[in-house]
Formats: sequence, C-alpha cells, structure tokens
Amino acid sequence: MSSSPLSTLLNCVRVISKRLQYGPSSLPRVLSDEDRSCLVNLLGSLTLNALGISQHKLESALSEGDRGAVSFLRILEDENFSLGMFALLPGCNMPMHDHTNMFGFIKPVLGDGVISSYSPKVRRGALHTVRIGDVVDVDCLPARTVCADDGTCSVLEPVDGNIHTISALGSRPFAFVDLLLPPYDHASHACNYYQLSRRQGNVAELRVVEEPDDYFCCYINFDNVKL
Repeated sequence: MSSSPLSTLLNCVRVISKRLQYGPSSLPRVLSDEDRSCLVNLLGSLTLNALGISQHKLESALSEGDRGAVSFLRILEDENFSLGMFALLPGCNMPMHDHTNMFGFIKPVLGDGVISSYSPKVRRGALHTVRIGDVVDVDCLPARTVCADDGTCSVLEPVDGNIHTISALGSRPFAFVDLLLPPYDHASHACNYYQLSRRQGNVAELRVVEEPDDYFCCYINFDNVKL
C-alpha cells in the first residue's frame, strides 16, 4: 500500500530537518539543492484532500461569526520543524513579521494570495536580536501572487525575503500549508513584527513594533473540517 502525500512529506522533513545544524551563534546551513527540491516538490503536491480536509467544511468553519481574520490548524511539530495550515478570510492579511533564522515553505491549498517580502540590508547573525522601536533598512522584493491551483511552493530564506506579509486575494478565503525549519523557540528563532515607516522605490525602512493589538489567531479543530 502506497504512502499518502502527507506521510511521504513528513518522512522527508524528518530526515532533512535533522541534517540542518542549528546553534545559538550561527544560521542554519544552506539547504542542499537536492533537499530543497525534495521539499518543494512534495509540498507542491499537497492539497486539502491530501490533508484529509473537506473544502466545504473548512469554508463553513471559517465563516463562523466569532472567528478572527486568521485561523490555524496544527498538523505536526517537534524540536526540528513545525507543519501547520493558516487560513485567512477574504481581504485579510497577516501582519508583517519574520521567521528569525528559519526556512519557511508556503504551499497554498485554497484560494489566491499575495506574499510581500523584504530582505534586511544588514545581515543579522543568530545572536543579533531586534528590539521594539528599532528601524531596519530593507530591500523590497517583488510581490508574488500565489494560487492553490498551480502547485507552486514558495520558499522564505533565513535572511533573504524573511520579513514578509501574506494577504488573501478575491472573495474566497486563502489557506496555505506552512513548514518552518526549525520551529519557533522564542529565542534565536523568534517572531518579530514590523511596520512600514518609509518606502522609496525598492528600498524601505521598517520599524519593529509590538504584536498588533487587533491580531489574534483562532485555532481550527481538525475534527470539524476532516473529510
């Protein structure tokens, strides 16, 4: 009996995540072309059906009146990686944030979205942390429109393009699988929030801010959306 796309992906992630070396004083090693290709291809084949999720039940759950703009379903997490699914309501976006010193893989599974990314002009080592009020000079990367139907998986590097925001396009919710290598640890692999202070062409200034007061993430119960 053949393995499911999700179990095949998880087996691959477990092996690759252990090959990456994480430490308090260095960035993770660069993924090899082979490992990167493996993750991108396996994630590219993921669909709601492969995750065991009913699109109708998911959209119904997201339409509940008391649900926030962003929802999250945890799939699996250990000390080396985290895999989950985020869902944004139509017209909504995630606040600008980073995945400090982490690789991020984004695979849409419902609807359309836009990923806007920024690269710090000054490279930061894992021991360097930003503080509330700091101003970060960045290069603005071209925005990427992503779609659940095209099988594309986007990669956010540990530094380049790591600061980002994700927005839902159109009249449907936008849901995507999110793989982080390694997971957050609130230390050298933390999440910082940013606000655009000034932009001129392809360069900008971002200010480090507190987590927005109006941002909260609701959890999705898998039993409510499974096939």
